[in-house]
Amino acid sequence: MNQTIDKNSVNELLSSFSRKERFALNRTPQQRDQHLLRVFRFQWIGFFLLLGISLFLFWQFGVEFTVQHPFLLVIIVLVATGRHIWQMFSLWGGKVYRLENASRRIRGSLTPKRVSSLIDNVRERFGGIEKPNVYIAVDKQANAWSINSMFFNFIPRYNAVFLNSYLSKALSAKEQEAILVHELAHFYRYIGPLGRNVWLSVVMAVAASITVLTWEPDLTNPVATLMVVWWAPLPFQWVFNIMASIGRHDLEYACDVVAAEVVGAEAMTNALLKIGDRAEVYELVEQEMERQLEMDPKARIEMITQTLLDRIPEKPVDLAEAKRALRLKPHAAPGGDRKKNKKFLEEVRKNHKLRMSLKVMPWSRFDTIYRDGWLDRAELSQYVRSLASDQNAATHEVASEHPAQEHLQTHPSMRHRIIYLYLHFLAV
Repeated sequence: MNQTIDKNSVNELLSSFSRKERFALNRTPQQRDQHLLRVFRFQWIGFFLLLGISLFLFWQFGVEFTVQHPFLLVIIVLVATGRHIWQMFSLWGGKVYRLENASRRIRGSLTPKRVSSLIDNVRERFGGIEKPNVYIAVDKQANAWSINSMFFNFIPRYNAVFLNSYLSKALSAKEQEAILVHELAHFYRYIGPLGRNVWLSVVMAVAASITVLTWEPDLTNPVATLMVVWWAPLPFQWVFNIMASIGRHDLEYACDVVAAEVVGAEAMTNALLKIGDRAEVYELVEQEMERQLEMDPKARIEMITQTLLDRIPEKPVDLAEAKRALRLKPHAAPGGDRKKNKKFLEEVRKNHKLRMSLKVMPWSRFDTIYRDGWLDRAELSQYVRSLASDQNAATHEVASEHPAQEHLQTHPSMRHRIIYLYLHFLAV
């Protein structure tokens, strides 16, 4: 049996895909870079347009408002800044350590020397100047992200790459390096102008709040005033988010390409598959919670822990993690509130319906030539054939992997990313 797939064969296998999917998968890395340059130009236009509108509103209403309501202006600035900082803190999860200060148990096989070498490699590739701080966030999610602020890089965590500590347990040394290089590619090249200037959302929020409160000057009701401060920026923020989301899937493909070139396509592909395993665990938490609530409308989250341990002993989930997966506060589980339970169940059933329509292809089923927890080129060849054989094929039982949901996600589906890496780096 032929162990590899030539590019023409892959294109034939993709015949069941939509035209849009085929276009995304067949676009070469060079074509994608050219497209992203056009996207970045458009975002720069949007950046200056939004900044110009904000400055105009400050000029028109800000001076008089500052003189008349200085205390309220301070509250507006604090609310806008606080909302931004809170969003940043929510990314970090638990404790955060600088890589050089993190213990081996937390950082895994990544050493400061090796990380510095990878940073220099990617920096030279893109002609970068600054050197990011690398942090390890103590968290059980398989996640990583980068921040490169255009004007606030003197703040260490605005000039950084973050890796969650779970990655050191789930991934091999090569796979960890692939994820790190992926994030370094974001840091040095593949973050759009709006992504590097998120401070603009704070400026827009202050400008919008001042404008609305100037038009509606009744400030006698403090609750209503605070509601205006909170809700007035949303139209600006909506436009900002829409513009920032343009090309987001292309950014992920481009970073995967850099990781494949520096560390290897097999390492990047296997890292993606294992990260998907963790996302699948979170979906199982939801699924079990749904089952418990169907049996008992007042069920509490504590009921699911042992059940999950029995069902998936190889992927243990503790109570704290289950709560995080469901985005619940420690003492705000669904139990006891029928209205909240009903809303929760509606969302879970929707996800369950999407999952049930997927034809899941567990990657471990293809780890057959050498059973080593790693898909080599020949095994990936068989896996890609299976993923491309059915329009509803998926790497994991996760609702976000459904074709109907992909455009809503910040990242392309795992299926598309793996096929793309294989097509452009492993197919002969």
